Amino acid sequence: MGEPAPAGRTYDCPARLSGNTLTLTWPANLLGYPLLVQTNNLSSRMSSNSADWGALTGATERTTTGVTIMSVDEFYQLVCP
Repeated sequence: MGEPAPAGRTYDCPARLSGNTLTLTWPANLLGYPLLVQTNNLSSRMSSNSADWGALTGATERTTTGVTIMSVDEFYQLVCP
């Protein structure tokens, strides 16, 4: 999966849901960080197995993205490259 944010660091990463589109935004200093989405084993909830996560295409080139929600069990994480 990637490395967690440094201890003590928090970021305001607003999320907005409109219909079935989730818009995620993160600070400009995190440009280049991959946004991961859990793609496997959704029935067992959020997984710590890196094989269950994949990078969202193009997310490293921007600081906001809209994703279409296909299931109520979708998980996203922004990780340190």
